Amino acid sequence: MPDPPPSPTTPHTLAFPLPSSPTTTLHIHLTPLTHTLLLFLTTSTPSTATPPSLGSFVYAIPSRTDVPLTTPLYLREGTVEFATRMARVLCRRTGKPVYVGWSGEVEGVAGTVEEEVQGWRLVVDVVMEVVGK
Repeated sequence: MPDPPPSPTTPHTLAFPLPSSPTTTLHIHLTPLTHTLLLFLTTSTPSTATPPSLGSFVYAIPSRTDVPLTTPLYLREGTVEFATRMARVLCRRTGKPVYVGWSGEVEGVAGTVEEEVQGWRLVVDVVMEVVGK
């Protein structure tokens, strides 16, 4: 008997190397809920012996203007900017409230702005594919 199709709230766990740094793996845990998205992102390298510390957790909601409203629910310096930007992008693209947790490392992973944008696009494309928009 074939497996039933996944429920719309089934968590999706993905991992893939970053385009700019093949030794760095980006881990995505996405739970698309009916009215919101819950996304956790982190990075790891072969030399990572322990899991990264808890990073920032940001909430974004659509607004009447073009820029979604965001608020950090848990703040960790060095990770809040990335989590906020990702939450805004996904909120704007999906039209849903979004929770984003980010505990990865950006410094030293993406050497240039173009490489960082490639990583961003990869995450957004994967999330949009799973969400179906």
